Amino acid sequence: MQMKTFLTWNFHQNKDFCMSLKALLKERGKTQAQLAAQIGVSEPTVSRWVRGSAFIPTQMLRAVSRALGVPLEELVPDDEGVAS
Repeated sequence: MQMKTFLTWNFHQNKDFCMSLKALLKERGKTQAQLAAQIGVSEPTVSRWVRGSAFIPTQMLRAVSRALGVPLEELVPDDEGVAS
């Protein structure tokens, strides 16, 4: 199955992702700027993901999970069609 370009999450799923991302950054002692540099996006992009004002492109999920050292499923609230 091919990954979609953007997630089609509802509001609650995106909120869960945002909370997971924020918590993982804190647990790992990483700033949004450090994560952004590590995965090759701008700091404002990561900030929008954390605040929930932008959806993360699916192709970035694997980069974020690797950068934070967690399985993809820990970031994605509903991995149907995304993690496969």
